[in-house]
Amino acid sequence: MNDRIAPESVHLRPAEGGERRACRMLLQRGDRLGHLGELWIATTADPDSQILGALSLLTLSRTEAASAVLVSGRVVRHWRGRGIGSLLLDTAIAATRHLGGRALLSQVDPAADPDGVAFLAAKGFERTEFLTTFEVATSRVVESLAPLIDRLRQSDRIPSDARMVPLRHAPLVAAARLHADHLAGTTQGVSETLNDLLVRDDADDHAVLMIGDEVHGLLIGNTVDGVTVVDAEVLSPESRVSGGSSGWASIFMLAERLEWGLSRGSRITRFSCVSGNRPTRRLAARLGAQPIREEFVFSGTIDR
Repeated sequence: MNDRIAPESVHLRPAEGGERRACRMLLQRGDRLGHLGELWIATTADPDSQILGALSLLTLSRTEAASAVLVSGRVVRHWRGRGIGSLLLDTAIAATRHLGGRALLSQVDPAADPDGVAFLAAKGFERTEFLTTFEVATSRVVESLAPLIDRLRQSDRIPSDARMVPLRHAPLVAAARLHADHLAGTTQGVSETLNDLLVRDDADDHAVLMIGDEVHGLLIGNTVDGVTVVDAEVLSPESRVSGGSSGWASIFMLAERLEWGLSRGSRITRFSCVSGNRPTRRLAARLGAQPIREEFVFSGTIDR
């Protein structure tokens, strides 16, 4: 069994420059908006420092998850079982308390990281829900949503001046503010990420819902090698129906973007939702989407 490493032998600090890329690779998050928050790196404290682990902290919108922070941490395999995971968690708890958070959330794939599940359970975290990733043929989605969009238009539920525009043609700061206010991150952090997306080959895959001159929705996702992945979707409160579930706007954004994906050769679409998101789960069932991965969502209360 590996000996535990002394806390004073570990240097924990915010990642800088190229270290941020190393943290993203270690944390193995595939989505583009998965690291909008703080990134921390753990290294040995000696002059020839080695990377021991990484940590990300993302503040969730108070309107979506009351004062919660989403944490993702990972320890380099060679250094596991030596107390570094506990040091990362202690850092996450302290940072969450400093940010005013009352809960710490973490997503773990039990198939890929059974040790992570056991670790959080041992630390007193409770499994509160699960996040399912679904897969469905893109053509099936487009064909199923087309008549629904027609009915929504005929009943005047879709505003006449509603339209989807590529991210590059939208008010970027307003789109970033929408994401920060109603999903996660800060306006500055999301703006920087959106600016990074604009220089990529898939820049036009990402789009913004405009109603007149105002931003009401943001959809981040791209199509690569025939697979369209929806990374994030956020709507303004005005574009939602009562109870927090999305109405015409969510369907409108998804239909428009998947038509775009289909024109770019998309064969398969993947999207994720938590167990409590009944509208999206009903849509998945209606489309015949198949679950391909499930992650547990753990929650821990932060004492003030």
